[in-house]
Amino acid sequence: LIHTYTEAALNSSPDSTVHVFSSDKDLLQLVRPRVWVHRDPSNPGVAMDEASVEARMQVKPCQIADFLALVGDSSDNIPGVPTVGSKRAAT
Repeated sequence: LIHTYTEAALNSSPDSTVHVFSSDKDLLQLVRPRVWVHRDPSNPGVAMDEASVEARMQVKPCQIADFLALVGDSSDNIPGVPTVGSKRAAT
């Protein structure tokens, strides 16, 4: 649903920007030019752009879904692939 609203906002105007406020790692896949994710509710002024997502997760925003599927995501009950850690998944 958040992805749909993000796309609608971006398509509504070439000058529009989207700021998503959520600590959910899955939403980092939405980050691109004109889309930022604010993950820390105690510091909402800090937004993650493409470079900060890649620095923190070691993958590009478009690779987040695959990365989390490989390493697992306990908040979404995704077990991940045995013996695949974040370093291996990022390569």
